[in-house]
Amino acid sequence: MPEEKDYLPVYRESASYARENDELSPYRLSRRENIACKEAIETSIRKHFDGMHLDPFADKEVLEAFGRSRTMFVLAVTVNEKDYDGRFSRSNKEWAMSFNIPQDRDSAFGDNRLPYVVNSHPAILDGFIDETRRELARKPSVLGKLAENTAAVKKTPPNHSAKSKHEVR
Repeated sequence: MPEEKDYLPVYRESASYARENDELSPYRLSRRENIACKEAIETSIRKHFDGMHLDPFADKEVLEAFGRSRTMFVLAVTVNEKDYDGRFSRSNKEWAMSFNIPQDRDSAFGDNRLPYVVNSHPAILDGFIDETRRELARKPSVLGKLAENTAAVKKTPPNHSAKSKHEVR
């Protein structure tokens, strides 16, 4: 997944916050993108599940299309909304609870997050989440790579003892 791709930012506030702060446009754009991400996850699971096994590459298309932040946000919202379901692993439930996801309830429409809660079978979705988390752990972010490079440069002392080809002895 290319980190430099410019993904639409995830709007993490509620609809009421967006309304009060004149931010309905970014809220709606992000919500539409969340719904599209949810649909892509469901499509990917259908496409990559053979009835017994989920292809470990099922998450790649979704991550490529929607990026790390949105994919993880939609998955975390899903697990938090279905925290009662014992088919999600404890580690995935703990991971999902670590996200700061505000309540987004509206008197007219109920929970505004429900349209982007993934409806795939929970046991298969749990495997999808496991693989997605593993994939993202393998691929550090650009900031992570920069931090690693900076740390490596700081650890490497300048080599004053090496002589150049042109140095006279």
